[in-house]
Amino acid sequence: KPSDACYTCASKVTLYRCKDCFTPPMQCASCLVASHTHLPFHRPEKWAGQHFERVQFASLGMRIQLGHPIGQRCAVPIAARKKMVVIHTNGIHNANIQYCGGDRADAAGNAHLIS
Repeated sequence: KPSDACYTCASKVTLYRCKDCFTPPMQCASCLVASHTHLPFHRPEKWAGQHFERVQFASLGMRIQLGHPIGQRCAVPIAARKKMVVIHTNGIHNANIQYCGGDRADAAGNAHLIS
């Protein structure tokens, strides 16, 4: 049976692990998303009481920000109109994409989105 508390923040909520991380700690959803900022196509799993179930980072609130360095937040994010589907070597992933709506929009190639 997995630990009863998040490895990172010690909260006692629904716990998750990453199938792709080496010796993955059990974490709450927000800590798991934060620890995967650079790894958005890993495969998270939710503890369901008796077994683990696959979930998508998109359902845990992860947003992939385009037009900025990885991990940098945009002051004026523009959500993509639809969820994107990404085909990766480890499977198919749903992804919530955000474009830059600020001063980096031109460099990111999405200036037409802010008109």
